[in-house]
Amino acid sequence: MKKEYLPTILIIVLLLGLLIYYYVFYNSREEDIDLKEVNVVPTLISDLKSDSVWCAPFQLIWNDLKNDLIKKDVVFINDENNQTVLDLNKETFTVNDISDNYYYKKHGVMTLDLKKEIEKGIQDKFREKSDILDQFDFSENSTNYLLYAMLYRKFEFTNPFDKLENDTFGIDSDSSNDLNNNVKVLYYNDYNNYAVKLETKDNDEVILVKGMNDRNNFQEIYNNINTNNYSDFQNEDTISINNFDFKLKVNYQELENKEIKDSDFIISKTIQTINFTLDNTGGKVKSEAGMTMKNTAIMEGRHFNFTNNYVLFLKEKNRNIPYYAMKIDNIENFK
Repeated sequence: MKKEYLPTILIIVLLLGLLIYYYVFYNSREEDIDLKEVNVVPTLISDLKSDSVWCAPFQLIWNDLKNDLIKKDVVFINDENNQTVLDLNKETFTVNDISDNYYYKKHGVMTLDLKKEIEKGIQDKFREKSDILDQFDFSENSTNYLLYAMLYRKFEFTNPFDKLENDTFGIDSDSSNDLNNNVKVLYYNDYNNYAVKLETKDNDEVILVKGMNDRNNFQEIYNNINTNNYSDFQNEDTISINNFDFKLKVNYQELENKEIKDSDFIISKTIQTINFTLDNTGGKVKSEAGMTMKNTAIMEGRHFNFTNNYVLFLKEKNRNIPYYAMKIDNIENFK
């Protein structure tokens, strides 16, 4: 090998190494943003742990299960006091609490046509693709049932906040006073007990609360905030807010493989995902929920036992009267 080729070869090797590193690093980052220590709760009244997130789609599909399929409160056989079920049955969030353009939902037998219909529905409505549909088994001959919902919302602040240190944004002493219009102060009791509302260009409000760690669930926290009264953000005030960019996925195992009382359904699989971003310009929420049901009547199959105590007829097609009849009470008499 000629020495004059060595620099070129080294550059090519270096570039290949960088490409491989980028590919591996990029794909590992996709996994790293799954937050294993953050708890996803199924309802607004579920007990909170230290780091918790809730979003509406799973409650919406549960409402459809309860009202459209079961047509009454869901109760599990041999698990009648399942706390998650009791909370979900209370329907603390319904379609009446959200505008139609924020969500898409559909349920039906898990055929390939249903999958295509959902994919087209969320593409037409949100220009989005599903992150969970491929995790369910669709087929032309399926007897399983799917309940599905997606919530998608993207919002922008009235004016972009300033980028601050330590991966935060907000307003500091050097910020323009024009940014004060982004913030409404709901209350300020002391340095560790306050709430604000961030204004957006559309109908969305971002409410930030500090000082309610003694509350049991999100609903209790929200119900103790007066969101109608507020005061202006003052020139001497400052605010700092974390940037967020994460993906969460949860299976509600306490609901899976449970047979529903007085029905032919078993909940076989549950999935919810939550993607959330927030920065100085605004934010985005994308959450999907899916739940599959097995039909126990079809799953167990029906057995037709014609080995004793039955009647047999033979008839010609398109004729009203059979030409042969036989009643079998004791098959041994025919042997």
